[in-house]
Amino acid sequence: VQRNARLRPLRAAARRSSARCPDRDHRRRDAGQPRCKQEGRGAPCAPQPSARRRDRRPCGPGPCAVRAREDGPAPRGRVQAVVPDLRAARCLRAAGGDRWRCLSGEEASGRRMDAFVGLLQVGDEDEKADVAATLQELARDDESRVVIAAAGGVEVLVALARDGSEMQKEEAAGTLWNLSANDDLKVAIAAAGGIEVLIALARHGTEGQNDCATGALWNLSLNEDLRVAIAAAGGIEVLVALARDGTEGQKERAAGVLWNLAFNDDNKRAVVAAGGIEVLVSLARDGNDMQKEDAAGALVNLSMNDDISVAIANSVVIAAAGGIEVLIALARDGTAGQKEHAAGALSNMIEAAPGTHEGVVEAGGVAVLSSLAQEAGATDDC
Repeated sequence: VQRNARLRPLRAAARRSSARCPDRDHRRRDAGQPRCKQEGRGAPCAPQPSARRRDRRPCGPGPCAVRAREDGPAPRGRVQAVVPDLRAARCLRAAGGDRWRCLSGEEASGRRMDAFVGLLQVGDEDEKADVAATLQELARDDESRVVIAAAGGVEVLVALARDGSEMQKEEAAGTLWNLSANDDLKVAIAAAGGIEVLIALARHGTEGQNDCATGALWNLSLNEDLRVAIAAAGGIEVLVALARDGTEGQKERAAGVLWNLAFNDDNKRAVVAAGGIEVLVSLARDGNDMQKEDAAGALVNLSMNDDISVAIANSVVIAAAGGIEVLIALARDGTAGQKEHAAGALSNMIEAAPGTHEGVVEAGGVAVLSSLAQEAGATDDC
């Protein structure tokens, strides 16, 4: 069945409007990303949020502690759903959106989003998928994210990602990925049952659904409370499996989520129990540059714990999985981010489990770590 073309002009307009997104020109890079507050050697670190269909990626510069955004409003909690504006939805469906594009300012934004959200509920199968794709483009802009949520879009999109057709699920999950770049909307997505839906898509969905679901979970895992919720919903086992057997993109995103989840001590135990250390060491050895950096970041967090016995046990498991040699290789030959995280993990292991020091010496790690320390000192002097 040919996709409904009546809303394609809106999708094109949405793409054009996205050029105003201030984050559009942020490119993938190893340096220059926002820094977290330093909290001492080996402190946990987490990537920044990403949105779908950009080159910008979540990043995790330096051993640092996650901190909440201080300049934004307090989380609103669940956004209340609104009764769909059926008249507006039918007008939009009949006119292809021309009437609403003629409006301007806040009236246009609010009424257009009300109509879009209404179509997500009363439209035919193709219209629902097309509207979800349109909202996905619009949600690359933070102002539009807020308007979509105010129109009740979060609850409707979560329901569509759970109960819709295969295409609707993918487009709805992609929109949730973009909405989840907003700190407040992370909480709203979770309150609407989005974590369970996204984990289900990551476990059993198509490749496209899985890509969107893991991207959204990566953003959600920046929230301290939601890390616990993701683990409680069975997300760790799913993510470890994806980091081992997924596509290249799925491996990267799964490792990124595990990196964030491993900021929590209880989650560290769950990652280890699911076989995550062996998977992450393998990814740090054989993955692409982004996978190696994310896996090394996760190993930094796993190699430290408030309970020293757990830190020792995890360090021993990392060493037994061949992690010392892999981390030394990254510290010697990796990118700037890989070197930093690999050195942090090795330092944590030596501090927690002095027995690993012999392995580091035998693998030539002392010279590598000394060289990195000298480079860091020279940089500080400059």
